[in-house]
Amino acid sequence: MTRVHSSEDALIPTAQEAPAAPQIVAPRLQMRWVREEGPSEFSFTTENDWLCHYELVLPLREFDIRREVYVDGEQVDEVSELVIPIKGPTRRGSNGTDPCSWEGFDAPYRDGVHAGWDSDVLGDLPIFVIAPDGRAHPEPYEKWERRHTDKATQSASTSTCGISEGNEPINPSHAKTKEGT
Repeated sequence: MTRVHSSEDALIPTAQEAPAAPQIVAPRLQMRWVREEGPSEFSFTTENDWLCHYELVLPLREFDIRREVYVDGEQVDEVSELVIPIKGPTRRGSNGTDPCSWEGFDAPYRDGVHAGWDSDVLGDLPIFVIAPDGRAHPEPYEKWERRHTDKATQSASTSTCGISEGNEPINPSHAKTKEGT
């Protein structure tokens, strides 16, 4: 598995496209933004709120029965990934701006922290934020590095999600070279 740390955005395939190979890595953790239909009872304005779905995405093999999509008992499509909700969606008011419009990796604070912890215990899975337009924004290298630096500086008596101090990244693609890349 390779970690994506690029300034360019990847695109997520839509349901209308043919089931091709995923355009971003799987397995992965993702926080996917969706506009809530109509104002909610929690809204302070008449604008729609946003929901962020925190999910684990697993790749599916060619003959995996979970690839099949059925409507009214009839197979209508196949998918290449299994999306598993980790928790209920996080709600955010719109305030006239869409998620990811200012910062590409625009994760709700709590879900972002949990994704970092979960990534650590699941073998350093990559983390993405999926914007409302379908663009995938990878976790910036600086955030990944800060999580691992913080973990390495903890005292020997503490641990972060079961990972004790001094553990190296499981994925060697995270290691910086002498040139700093």
